[in-house]
Amino acid sequence: MARGVLVEMFASGFMDSSGNPLANGKVHSYTAGTTTRKDLYTAYTLAAAAANPVILDEYGRATVFGNGVYKFIVKDQYDTTITTLDGCIYQESSQTIYSGGTVGGSANAITLSNTISLSSLSSGSRFLFIAAASNTTSTTLNVDGLGAKSM
Repeated sequence: MARGVLVEMFASGFMDSSGNPLANGKVHSYTAGTTTRKDLYTAYTLAAAAANPVILDEYGRATVFGNGVYKFIVKDQYDTTITTLDGCIYQESSQTIYSGGTVGGSANAITLSNTISLSSLSSGSRFLFIAAASNTTSTTLNVDGLGAKSM
């Protein structure tokens, strides 16, 4: 079963030509190298397509998931093209980046309840999160209660 991958550039946000968040910007998604529309999705399950174009929030962000290779045309709210990004790859692999979740534990024994609950860990998987404290020695990470792993 195919799973989508978080499109990080949407999550981190787009900027306008003055360096301000691209509030209410529009991002059109296409199959790479073409003008054929290609869906992004509202969840990693790929159950529901996101609007195309995706309308960015006041911070120039959106949460969308991709599956395949894309071309994005980024426009401001007035339809002026800001940039075109082609050949962007979003496919699940053993090196999937998982983003977000609830962080707990201690500075040196971090726990993470991932946004996408996992039943096992794959070699090479990466997790993005903000630690609650600075570590002071060797640190472990326990994702979804699957066992502490050295970081």
